[in-house]
Amino acid sequence: MESDAFMEPNSVGPLPSSSSWVPHTDAAAAAAVSYETQRQAQLRVLNARAARACSTRPRHELLWALAREYLRHAKQLLPSLGAGGDAVRDAYRRDILGAISCLKAVLLSGLTTTAASAAALGAHASKRRRIKPTESASASVVNTLSTTVELRTRCMLGRVLLEHTDNDAEAEMHARKTIQLSRGIIGMDELRMDAYDVQLEVLLRAGQLRLARTLLRDTLLEAEHLDLHAWRYHFMRRRAHLMKLEAAETSKDSSNIKDKTMMDGHKETPHSMALAVLLELAKTAREYKHDDVGVDTMLTRAQWAMALGDERTAASSLADASTTLQRGASIPEPEPLGIALSTGLMAARPRASTSLLRARFLLLQTLFSLWQGRTQDARATLRQLQDVLDWWTLLEAEPVNNTHQLEATSRNVDTHDGNVVYISWMSRRQIATLAVYLSAVAHKGVTNAADTQQQLADSEASTKSAVGNLQQAGLAWSTAVIWCRDSGVWQRYADDLVLRRVWLLQATGKPDETRHYLAMLAHGATSPDAAFAAQCALAMMDTVLLRHASTADYSAPSGGNYSRDDDDLDFSTGAHPQATMWSHVVLGAQHSFGDRSRRGKKTALLAALRAANACDDALLYSMVTLRLAELYQSVEDTASERMLSVAYALACDAGSAMLALVAGERLLGTCRRYGRHAEIATLEASLAKWRAETRARLASARPAPQ
Repeated sequence: MESDAFMEPNSVGPLPSSSSWVPHTDAAAAAAVSYETQRQAQLRVLNARAARACSTRPRHELLWALAREYLRHAKQLLPSLGAGGDAVRDAYRRDILGAISCLKAVLLSGLTTTAASAAALGAHASKRRRIKPTESASASVVNTLSTTVELRTRCMLGRVLLEHTDNDAEAEMHARKTIQLSRGIIGMDELRMDAYDVQLEVLLRAGQLRLARTLLRDTLLEAEHLDLHAWRYHFMRRRAHLMKLEAAETSKDSSNIKDKTMMDGHKETPHSMALAVLLELAKTAREYKHDDVGVDTMLTRAQWAMALGDERTAASSLADASTTLQRGASIPEPEPLGIALSTGLMAARPRASTSLLRARFLLLQTLFSLWQGRTQDARATLRQLQDVLDWWTLLEAEPVNNTHQLEATSRNVDTHDGNVVYISWMSRRQIATLAVYLSAVAHKGVTNAADTQQQLADSEASTKSAVGNLQQAGLAWSTAVIWCRDSGVWQRYADDLVLRRVWLLQATGKPDETRHYLAMLAHGATSPDAAFAAQCALAMMDTVLLRHASTADYSAPSGGNYSRDDDDLDFSTGAHPQATMWSHVVLGAQHSFGDRSRRGKKTALLAALRAANACDDALLYSMVTLRLAELYQSVEDTASERMLSVAYALACDAGSAMLALVAGERLLGTCRRYGRHAEIATLEASLAKWRAETRARLASARPAPQ
């Protein structure tokens, strides 16, 4: 009987005796037997499938995959650790501990015992308790895990412990073991480089700079000998960073710096040696045709030089990066925004490294111009940066990866499940945010470096004070879109952001791009107010273009000549009053659902109403009056009804079926609420015409943009 209690994990076990479960009726008994038979068959099939799945994939690969899944989820929680509360921190801690447990389980799975210890283990098993391999003095442990599996596991475990815990000692132990086991084994060079990197980081955290320099020197020689270009670049960057750290440690006694071979002609300092290392790295990358790494290195060199006040080095580094960007065919410029939108097709997407490098170059070029007091040059560079940011907003929700991985060039290549070196660049959000701050400084009229530094220190306040400028507003819009898409809240703010973009495009004289965004918003907006504003704006735009299509000074559809300078925000005058007033209408419509302040909505709409009245345009006046009626509806029904009547009458006179239908339907709802049956009948008869015309127009309309 005791043996019946010990069944295999996947077995169902013996069936109960027939007297304990068979019902009294024959039909019920037959049904029960049939159900139990089916259940047993299903269990056998499921167990067979699970056994095949486990047999086709080794146990250590399953544990690796589970550990990577834990780490992936933990990295997703990293941005919200500070403000997420205890629940997020506990979830992050559980994920990290789960990944560590999986990796340690791989190492423990290879531990077996000799025959003597196996007999002792069997004796203990009969007493139904589990023992550790070290419990018996006669139990000698034998590691049956393959060297390759152990190396990869220790490499992954050391990296996890280093990046996500404070257990540097254990991380260094696994790295040291990886280095010892990997020597002389073909295909383990990349693993050994990663272990060196873990050891180096442990030394830097402990402040042991001298030992770190020695390790870096030996590691660089080995990486160069093995033709591991990516790791060579990585450790050269590490060397430059180490020299920056040594600058603080050796400021009193520079004689500790023994490497005097990097600079000639004057006494070397840690800072100058760090810049020289970056220059050597850029030259090495170009020798192997890795121009993107060379450009990124020169930009880093320019950034460090500006921080040190070295104007000559910063200028030469930026010029070198600019030459490579313009010369290299592998680094094309992004497609202009207008071409991609006017054709309705997405232009060929450049590589992620291309747009990120170009954006970072333009950002540093702007900063350098401001540093020298050349605000006009800074504004010109910012306009080029705006094109890059606009390109990123066309990539929909697809993120741009800000890491770059070089192709493995070792003779003995083994990327150990993709855990290879990455060269990290600035993210899209960082570049966009800094662009807004620099734009605020550029439009303050700063003319000297001292004032520029003061403005940069007060960049947030400068941003708020310069928000009226169109270029500043465009950069702010691109930044908002990039942040919303990367943060996963795009759907919540999409309508308002798209309509703000419409206003910016119209204000800068880009009708084709404006029409594209309006059509997209009219067919895909989640907010009814946003869809209505876009539909009305499209109707206004059609009217404006038709009225001016025959004029000699207007070229359609490529663009109008009523574009204004970036600093001109006066919409009261213009070569084409209707087009100018249409900008007012779009602005008022945007405020009507984007501004929480009722006073702000009323002010914007009244300004648009006065402008439409001055132009004597009934269609524009009708649209603005309709928006005012909506604003007054929750405050004063009488005023709202009068405005609806005016809007409906003007829309009918202008022949706008869409506006007439919207205004008439809302006026009809007001009449029904107060029981005015005579007016209801009159409106119903009048609206029948506009409903038919609207249906015909929608039926013949072109398909919605994808």
